[in-house]
Amino acid sequence: MCKMYQKMIPEEKSPAKRNFAPFSLNCSFLPFSQNPRPHRMRGFTLIELLVVVLIIGILAAVAVPQYRYIVNKSRFQQAVVFVDSLAKAQQVYRMANGSYATDITALDIALPADFNSSGGTSARSNNIVCDVSSGRIYCDFTRGKMDGIAYIYWLNSGKRACVSFVRSNEKTHAFCKRFTGKQTYETYGAWSIYYIDS
Repeated sequence: MCKMYQKMIPEEKSPAKRNFAPFSLNCSFLPFSQNPRPHRMRGFTLIELLVVVLIIGILAAVAVPQYRYIVNKSRFQQAVVFVDSLAKAQQVYRMANGSYATDITALDIALPADFNSSGGTSARSNNIVCDVSSGRIYCDFTRGKMDGIAYIYWLNSGKRACVSFVRSNEKTHAFCKRFTGKQTYETYGAWSIYYIDS
């Protein structure tokens, strides 16, 4: 261990005038075996590990619901884009024929790759069914985390809404509230309707 120090040699009693000796170096090297503090491997304590697990748990509790909402919002937004393009195709069909189409294949629109329709009022994919009957277009999510949620477009009024089919399901209500930014809804039969435009 080396220590560097400077000797102070006072010549006068005045603290302003002091004479300093040059630096001197005092080194003494101890062999490894005589070192008073040998190097030890040190692991994590149980408290440190518990703190890390606690932090990860808190981050997961915050991040997982946000991640689920973003995934569901992305799926719902795909339905919104598809229904809005169906609505435009319905308006074109009505101007040409005087009424809305009751057969989805009669519309001048290409269905997305994952949708199929064998004629009639509906087209379906793995987890969604879209229908063009009764002066409205709606897409109903039938499987997974979004089961019980639909997007509806009323052709005559142009109103759009996120719909929760099961009134007792708080997750579907929570999604529609967050997506539309509305806290209030209208009830129509088994539907809880959160309007997007009004």
